[in-house]
Amino acid sequence: MTLGICDDMAFIRKEIFEICQIVQKETKSSFEIIEFENGEAIINQKEKLDILISDIQMPGLNGIDIKNVAEQQEWNTLIIFVTGYENFVRDAFGYNVIGFIDKIQLQEKLPIKLSYAIQLYERRQKNRVLINNKIDSRSVKYIRAEHIYCNIVQNSGKAELIRCPISNLEKELQVVGFVRVHRSYLVNMNWIDKVRYPKIWVGEKEIPISAKRWALFKQIFAEYETESH
Repeated sequence: MTLGICDDMAFIRKEIFEICQIVQKETKSSFEIIEFENGEAIINQKEKLDILISDIQMPGLNGIDIKNVAEQQEWNTLIIFVTGYENFVRDAFGYNVIGFIDKIQLQEKLPIKLSYAIQLYERRQKNRVLINNKIDSRSVKYIRAEHIYCNIVQNSGKAELIRCPISNLEKELQVVGFVRVHRSYLVNMNWIDKVRYPKIWVGEKEIPISAKRWALFKQIFAEYETESH
């Protein structure tokens, strides 16, 4: 696991680094810590971070810019923002943003948020599959069958067509939270926003639920909701 600390102020990076070392010992986890002075350094590095603790307001690329790039390129990086600027918080929300901490509360709040991020990362590692040896299942919102192909629709809006029966993907992905709701649709339960029979919503996308799959879907989704909360 790789953890990044990004802040343009060296003394803040030092304080965060020391807190991370304490949490590392307490959680008995193993991670490499890399420090960055600015957002450009994060964007330009080859290896993507698993967890990022970042200031929001920085010269050049700020924390929000980093978050936006991470979402567009589907890094699946868990982000904890540290900030002294509350007016930026609204723009910093995102799928992988798991917390905001005021810089004056680092000692009190960061160990809690970081421990949660480590647990979430480890849980996610157990709950992912690489589709076609390259597409991370966690970023896939739904899959639509198109004859002998499947269209893999990801969180970024990107869609990739692969030659594979949807029944094969159903078997492969059911262990990581995907459920078949229709002969043509396989849905990632992590991305379901609303359920109103005979449809579900994944973002703005309306997906039909077939009558014969409805009862089983309700059961699976209820169990998933209980486990998630």
